Amino acid sequence: MSLDIKSHINQYMVATDPASINSTDSVKALIKEIETNKITLLNFIKVMGDYLTEDSNSIRTKALSLLSSVLQDMNKKKLFGQDIQVLMDFYLSKLSDEPCIKETLAGLNSLVLMNQFSPVLINKLLTSVKKDFTPKGQLASTRFLGFQILKSILTCHLDYCIANLNELIIKSYLHLSKNEKDPKNLLISFELNTIVSSKFDIREYNEELFDSVFCYFPISFRAPENDPYKITGDQLKQGLRDCLSANDLYAKDSFPNLIEKLSSPSPNVKLDVLKTINQCVSLYATETIKSYWISLWNSLKFEILHHEIASAKDLNALMKYYESAESEDERVIPIVLTIFKSLGEKYSNNNKDETLQDYLILIVDELAKFLKDPTDAKSKQSTIILAAICSSNLSVYNLLIPKVMPLLLSSTNGSETNISIKNQRMLMTNVSFILDSYYKLFNEDKLKIEDTNPMFEYKDNILMMINQSLLATSKLEVSIRCLAITLIAKLFTLNSFLKTQECQLIAQSLTEVLSEDNNATTFGQTLNTLNSISKEYPEVILEFTVPKLLVLLPDTDSTEELNGIQPVHTKEKVFETFLSICENKLIVDSLLIRLLNKLEILLSNGASKSYIRLLLLNLSKVLNKLTDSDSSDDYMKKFVPKFLYIIINEICFNQDSAIYKDEISLEYSGRSMKKLIINYDLTLHPVLIEKVFALFFKGEHETSLLYKSLPESINLFENNFILYSLFSKMLAAIKSPKLPIDEYEFVDCLLITLNKQSTLVERQSTLQTISLVVNKWFSGVASETYLNDKFDKLTSIISDPNTPKLTKLKDLETITWITKALIMKNDKLGDKFQLYLVSLLESTEFAAITPKILEVLVADLPCFDSFKKVGPLGKPVVFNVNIRLLYKQKFFNSTLPTLIAKYKENPTNKNYLTALSLILKYVDKTVILPHLESILPLILTSLSLKSDLIVASSLSILRIAIDETPDLITRQLSTIIPNLIQLLNSNRNEEVKSRALECLISLSDFELHLMVPYRLSIINGLVTVLDDEKRIVRKIASDCRQVYYELGQPKAEVG
Repeated sequence: MSLDIKSHINQYMVATDPASINSTDSVKALIKEIETNKITLLNFIKVMGDYLTEDSNSIRTKALSLLSSVLQDMNKKKLFGQDIQVLMDFYLSKLSDEPCIKETLAGLNSLVLMNQFSPVLINKLLTSVKKDFTPKGQLASTRFLGFQILKSILTCHLDYCIANLNELIIKSYLHLSKNEKDPKNLLISFELNTIVSSKFDIREYNEELFDSVFCYFPISFRAPENDPYKITGDQLKQGLRDCLSANDLYAKDSFPNLIEKLSSPSPNVKLDVLKTINQCVSLYATETIKSYWISLWNSLKFEILHHEIASAKDLNALMKYYESAESEDERVIPIVLTIFKSLGEKYSNNNKDETLQDYLILIVDELAKFLKDPTDAKSKQSTIILAAICSSNLSVYNLLIPKVMPLLLSSTNGSETNISIKNQRMLMTNVSFILDSYYKLFNEDKLKIEDTNPMFEYKDNILMMINQSLLATSKLEVSIRCLAITLIAKLFTLNSFLKTQECQLIAQSLTEVLSEDNNATTFGQTLNTLNSISKEYPEVILEFTVPKLLVLLPDTDSTEELNGIQPVHTKEKVFETFLSICENKLIVDSLLIRLLNKLEILLSNGASKSYIRLLLLNLSKVLNKLTDSDSSDDYMKKFVPKFLYIIINEICFNQDSAIYKDEISLEYSGRSMKKLIINYDLTLHPVLIEKVFALFFKGEHETSLLYKSLPESINLFENNFILYSLFSKMLAAIKSPKLPIDEYEFVDCLLITLNKQSTLVERQSTLQTISLVVNKWFSGVASETYLNDKFDKLTSIISDPNTPKLTKLKDLETITWITKALIMKNDKLGDKFQLYLVSLLESTEFAAITPKILEVLVADLPCFDSFKKVGPLGKPVVFNVNIRLLYKQKFFNSTLPTLIAKYKENPTNKNYLTALSLILKYVDKTVILPHLESILPLILTSLSLKSDLIVASSLSILRIAIDETPDLITRQLSTIIPNLIQLLNSNRNEEVKSRALECLISLSDFELHLMVPYRLSIINGLVTVLDDEKRIVRKIASDCRQVYYELGQPKAEVG
């Protein structure tokens, strides 16, 4: 015999803990010896023989533990049937050996799980367990193994047990589960009971099985702290529910007992009872439920009828509201409604039982008196019950809707004009809930909608009721008009409920309300509904709403009546409406053309500049409603030629136009053109850029970009510089491999043009054009040579003392915009330009403006907005500009050390602080965090600067430091807190005060011993700001004061 085997056995036997590493290693080694046939299991047992028969309880128990551990982990295919039988006989003989009972049960369980275990042995096994194993008095872990044996038997040999061992399985379960109280054991006991109850013939034992689990109802369990099994009360409750609902035979005991427990004063118990009833109703057979239908209805109906129901837009919202209610009493409502729905589901196409049909009609008859009178206290509750039942299935819906709807609508019969406002309100609420059953079946469940759908018969009544509430009531009755509008929104969500003509009539009514009712609430509700309708029914909006709204836009600035009607909405309100209903490309298509025609009319009628600006602004907003996937190809043919002609002609050539030379109108127009180009087919961009350059720089009259020739030609190198605002936006959106003209000659011409321009907008647009060209089309050695040459020339001019100051500033602007273009794409030449600009902080001539220059380099500007389209690899890629993701991080990391070092050398020079504060506004928090320790002193110093912009930026960084690196802040509290209080009591703007208050609130999270000394000074320092003229500042100040009032105070105990 191998000495190694004896060694492993002895090592296990001398170990104090069977779960120790040495013990587990010994078990693994022995298993390997057996599985590699170095020793047979029989020989292994012989080697252990003396230990297994040892008089000492501890040695005998440990030996049996080793054998059971080996059996548990060894290959389940290793043992033959004869081996298993011999081992089982051995283990069964040990059931009477009390000290070894746990190890014995573990071994038996491992044998059952062996592949060659014969189900014929189950009878002998369970008979012995019943006879020789008494759970009472055993530890919970030992009792668990008894359950585990039965579970393993049922898992591996269920069919055999059902066919041959029905009674033995039931009796074994009853024997093992008696008086069990351990939570872990109860979980497996409930699991076994569910299997036994649902799979075996329990007719003779159903009462015993029911009693064996119902004695635990209701379960009240809270897991102890550090529970290793993580068992919850909900797990136990659900396990028990599974038992009680596993067999119809339990119904005679479960329903009476559960109904009796409904009277429990504990809401928690009541919830448990109702959830259990619902599961039983769902799983018991229909024939069984029929016997308890009426008793269940009578026991549960008052849980809804006697309850005040909250307002909700639909049944789903109502259910969710009560499911998350704080009060357990209120959480009863959704469960009871679910039970009623489950009762309704028993009546179906497959089982149209007359008794069930009578029961359903009985419920309707009982609630009829409440349905007829919308003002009855139980009317809403009755409707909700029936709505839940009607949503059970199609059979119930078809049976009850023809009975429920006439009752609901009976108050309108023959007296539509005489219904009181209160009745109308309640009636619409009730009808809305019943319509939820339609939504559940035909929207959510997607059932087929037949022409014979019973709800269609009452559609006219519903529409008449809505129309009366919407148009026949006073505009002062805001609540009922809004309720009618909400109901309209619901009708539009119902699949195939409304016909096209009905949709049109409703949209017409809504549009009338929108155009005639100036109440903000009604207007908002109508707008939201039209917004929803526009997504699915754009044709309806186009046919009725858009034309009606366009009429509300006057053709001049006159305040005279429109078609005899005094408008109730401003032009701004009408445009707001247009934007709200632009939720479909069809509407955008139509609206663009209509607004373009309106623009033409306004210009010809001499409308004011402000009105035309308003239209152009909203035109750009309408275009922004286009999604990334919406194509603008058609617009480039049907919209752009006329639009572009009108804008250029009116701004550049028509001196009598209200928008002649108007930069704001051109700005809005440029936004529209940019969006149109962004959505234009990228393959057509190279052709487009040719046309754009031909129009703006070559004076072409005949171009597809214009629907007719302009009065004069355009050459932006010589005239009409105002159009650079439009051109730069178009250029920013275009993707093209090259420019139509040489890029270096183009930039040279632009630089010359800069000296001819007179307005800030013209100059800025031209500089942005230069920046875009450098960013998008400059690359390679030639570009590097060109830019180095330009850098040398420009810096030479700037450094020349004879150069006029204005010329220096203009050239400095040029360098700034070129630098921005380079660093955004991480061009190596950008470092040279950047270092030059940073060095200007030391220049006495330019130090004051350099911080603003550095800000431009990292600022997020519209001209460099990036847009994506799907690229060659199927992933979205930016197509219109060259921007590298980490360019700001690179700029910050390279600039920061210089700013800090220079400031330390010259602390009186505030320009370094200003530059740092302005740059930090545009840098992501993750970039700032690694540098907080080095920049914090500068940030604290900058709080004393006069610029609100800089101080606000510094406070943002301080807030990050407070939240992310509190250790840095704690050392500076004596400086930081007085500075923050001083800012609150100074003549600072709203942003500074708000951010200072937010910093103080964040500081309150520090450890108490650090903040309590400052508590009173902070509270006193808030006195002035609590009276601030800005509401938002007062609000944050109030929150801050409350935080410090409660700082260090004992928390009030709950419950």
